Amino acid sequence: MVFFLKGSTIMDEFSGINAFFNMIYHHDRAFSRALLDYQSFNDYRQWLRNHHIEFKELDMIDEYSFSMIRPGMTIKDVSMLTHTNLQEGLQRIRSFLKDKIFLFLIPGINKEIKDYTFTGVDYIFTISKPFKQEDLSFLDPFPGLLEALFYADEWPGGLIFNSKHAAFYPLHSISQAKALQKRIDEKTMFNKEGHSSFIYQLSDLHLGPKKKLKAVSNLLDSLDECDQYAQSSHQKQVFITGDLMNSPNTKNMYQANSFMTMIRKRYKADISFVLGNHDMIVKGLSIGGRQRTKVIAYLLGEKIKVIEKDKIVLVKIDSNAGGNLARGMITRRQLDQIDSELAGIENLEDYTIVVLLHHHVFKVSKSDFLKIQWREKSIFGTILDKSKALVDANMFATWLQQRHIKYVLHGHKHVPYFMNKKGTYYISAGSATGGLKESESHYYSYNVLRYDYMDKKMKTCLIFYDDKKKSERQRVEVYLMEEDE
Repeated sequence: MVFFLKGSTIMDEFSGINAFFNMIYHHDRAFSRALLDYQSFNDYRQWLRNHHIEFKELDMIDEYSFSMIRPGMTIKDVSMLTHTNLQEGLQRIRSFLKDKIFLFLIPGINKEIKDYTFTGVDYIFTISKPFKQEDLSFLDPFPGLLEALFYADEWPGGLIFNSKHAAFYPLHSISQAKALQKRIDEKTMFNKEGHSSFIYQLSDLHLGPKKKLKAVSNLLDSLDECDQYAQSSHQKQVFITGDLMNSPNTKNMYQANSFMTMIRKRYKADISFVLGNHDMIVKGLSIGGRQRTKVIAYLLGEKIKVIEKDKIVLVKIDSNAGGNLARGMITRRQLDQIDSELAGIENLEDYTIVVLLHHHVFKVSKSDFLKIQWREKSIFGTILDKSKALVDANMFATWLQQRHIKYVLHGHKHVPYFMNKKGTYYISAGSATGGLKESESHYYSYNVLRYDYMDKKMKTCLIFYDDKKKSERQRVEVYLMEEDE
């Protein structure tokens, strides 16, 4: 059965599909967040009717009954409250569809997908309207959709999936469509091979306070779901861009070390990190005393790290050198030392250089869905922003351009941000344990980068926003990294 969505006014083209599969695949919280008002609930019922999906129990809920439903309620609670067999009806639909194979044909960025015909799948969904870059912000993506988002640079294409597996295939030509059909016929569509590896960028964990333990638990829940689709034959890389601890003492150091050990084992990952100002100073003063000096010495590590299998040279910069309070500084001396170490790497041109530091190089700004507070617009906000910037940013940017370094990852501001400036991508991570407050919500955030180890280039960057209370919808922003013309 094929479902074509041609610019329907009943929900937008993508949202109906997304809500449907969150419903089918037991993402009850995400499904309920998509239907927070009666209009969206009514639109969704109409969407089901338009696609000949019978859910008569949903049709029995009127506006008065809907008004009594509260976020966070279970399907069982809603069934009892509305005096319907909603739970039974939902189970009927899920049981019928749980073993079905779906194909979602996705248009590209400003590119329609051609009208390909496929057999051997149970349902095909397709949307006709091409995406624009500003459309690449997805709310509560259903399980499996992340597989397609990681490969957004290869759209248009087909996401083939069931309740357990998902695989994305680019569909730019008849030959690619035939290749996918052959895999479907041979039932090898989920045995996809590629040449991608994945990087998790975490930042500003501020470990130490007890309240961070719950935040870490929330982070792991989100990473676990993401990890199902960030699959590669290469080891996953985790880059932490500073402020592992809230303050540098022995207890917090052990907590940071335990966190990294757990991440390493849980995701079979290699971990690299740099220090932030909270790892180095207390209340704006240079730390003193033998014990705390040892903490810093223990954490510093090497400046250059070669990830041979991925052909990545990781440059780890201490942006706390010579800085003042929260403001960072790199110094020419440190860059000269790095140059000397880079010169010692044979065939350096065969590697991709990635730079990690803590402080932001250029001003970062919030995503459009986050409100800018009045104090951020004020003169005080401008002064405060400058007080956190890198002192020698211009010198550092020139150094990057002269060495044709394209990828710089940092944290510090707790604001996720993606910028391409003169051919260099500056990628900021938010706080992985929560640092963005928006009304009653408190978002934690992290980035996932997909790297092509054959091309030796970053391809996509996904920025994840999760609400601590899970009352707001998860948001995933997708950014493409393309070569300059």
